[in-house]
Amino acid sequence: MSKGPIEVKVTGADKVQQAVLELARRIPQRIAQALQVEAELTMTEAKLLCPVVTGALRASGFVTEATVLHDDIGVLLGFGGPAAPYALVTHENPRAGQTGGVSPQKRRYKRWSRVGQWKFLEQPVLARTQGFSARIRGYALGEF
Repeated sequence: MSKGPIEVKVTGADKVQQAVLELARRIPQRIAQALQVEAELTMTEAKLLCPVVTGALRASGFVTEATVLHDDIGVLLGFGGPAAPYALVTHENPRAGQTGGVSPQKRRYKRWSRVGQWKFLEQPVLARTQGFSARIRGYALGEF
């Protein structure tokens, strides 16, 4: 048995380091892509729940392109444009899409939504919170 020095030579460490740095550099963009997917899926669900009279409210649903700015990553989704005031009132009206064409004062509406419900954006957002972190992490690490 030799009691001399043991020599260990590691090769490829610089390649491993570069690969780790490249992955770290790409993670924010992957998170942004994951947020974009989540927002698009949420908006699709919201539009299915949105009350429809003329279609303007449903058509006003939007998702912005996800952005990465330093440590901030975000995407915006909502309903708006010219339909913004109607979107807010309808979103917060428990009778939205459920009136049967009759006002609370028992007057008949000329036009009314026969589909949809109130909280048409809030409910899909809350529903997608289940498992959200795991989906974002999986996407960022390339598991999806």
